[in-house]
Amino acid sequence: MKTAKRLVAVFLGLLAAPVSAASDDPTVLERENAALKHALQLLEAEAQEIQQTLQPLQDERDRLLPAIEGRREAAEQGWEPEETPWETLELGVLPPSLVEGDAQAEGAPSPKAALFRFLAESPSGWSKVEDGGKPAEVPHWIYSRIYYESTGAQGYLELRSKAHGYAQGKIYRMAMTERDGSWYVHKVEQRTLCHQGLTEEGTCR
Repeated sequence: MKTAKRLVAVFLGLLAAPVSAASDDPTVLERENAALKHALQLLEAEAQEIQQTLQPLQDERDRLLPAIEGRREAAEQGWEPEETPWETLELGVLPPSLVEGDAQAEGAPSPKAALFRFLAESPSGWSKVEDGGKPAEVPHWIYSRIYYESTGAQGYLELRSKAHGYAQGKIYRMAMTERDGSWYVHKVEQRTLCHQGLTEEGTCR
């Protein structure tokens, strides 16, 4: 920015410079024109650099603007974030290696490893969180927790989006059992965290 201000000052100084007695000299005029052209080129380069610096900020603003408007509407309507009921999913959403009895089943060394294998290898691509109505390349925030039981373990995997203040995303619950040191998933459920709450039908607004 200091460079830009300095170039503007130089450019304006050249424009405001008094016409000298020798200004009719083609050589002098040529030098002044060359100086003005060079100053303009430097200003254009500086402007491009500033635009490149600002572009990521503008892109982030455009990405967050719908979420900001949505949160404003939610506040005006008195809506609070809510979760949908649990929905049981087919075991086909899991990587085959986690489904006991599958020809490719090998299990995971731990319940947490099973959760993150699901995140990385889910054939349905549900490891991606919806972000403002569009699939995000990666979740903005991932949280996992494991509860051990006498018959196995319950694993929870939360994928949340920053776009709505982490109040939107998916939560997965997986029931796992251990066989010969490997962990397999025998039930998987999901629920959606809705930043504007639920409709009377139990879906996201």
